[in-house]
Amino acid sequence: MTTPPNPRRGITHIFVVVRIDDYCTSERIEDHLSLVSAFYTEAKADAEAERLNELKQGKSSRYTVVVSRLKETRDAAPTQGER
Repeated sequence: MTTPPNPRRGITHIFVVVRIDDYCTSERIEDHLSLVSAFYTEAKADAEAERLNELKQGKSSRYTVVVSRLKETRDAAPTQGER
């Protein structure tokens, strides 16, 4: 993680594990990236990225963590309490 999120009222930050495919020859950056999973805590996301990097060691992909915001909308899937 580079810079920790600035907590603001009403904003939920999530930590997304991203796979970067170094073998991809496309010039489009989006062809090199895949969103793998998202976590509410940075520690869990970091642990998952580390686990995947160890598991895939020697392959042409690597895993890192980026922070994003979880947008709450009417179209969003229901939470466990709402199901």
